[in-house]
Amino acid sequence: AKTLGDRAKQFGSTVNNTQFMIPYGYYVNALFWNKKLFKEAGLDGPPATLDDFIADSKKISALPGKYGYCLRGGP
Repeated sequence: AKTLGDRAKQFGSTVNNTQFMIPYGYYVNALFWNKKLFKEAGLDGPPATLDDFIADSKKISALPGKYGYCLRGGP
């Protein structure tokens, strides 16, 4: 295409009316949570905020052999 679409411009970076960056890709981020593990840690449901996520992760990590969160890895 000869011009950028409005959505590409919306998520890009512009300085002094010049486009310097456009999105390369779009990735859906999701949180999967283990209801049984949350219950075991005394938690009622998934976290609603980042602060909740951190606090919940610490409670789950306090359980023997459990980790409060993990990140997807690999190519």
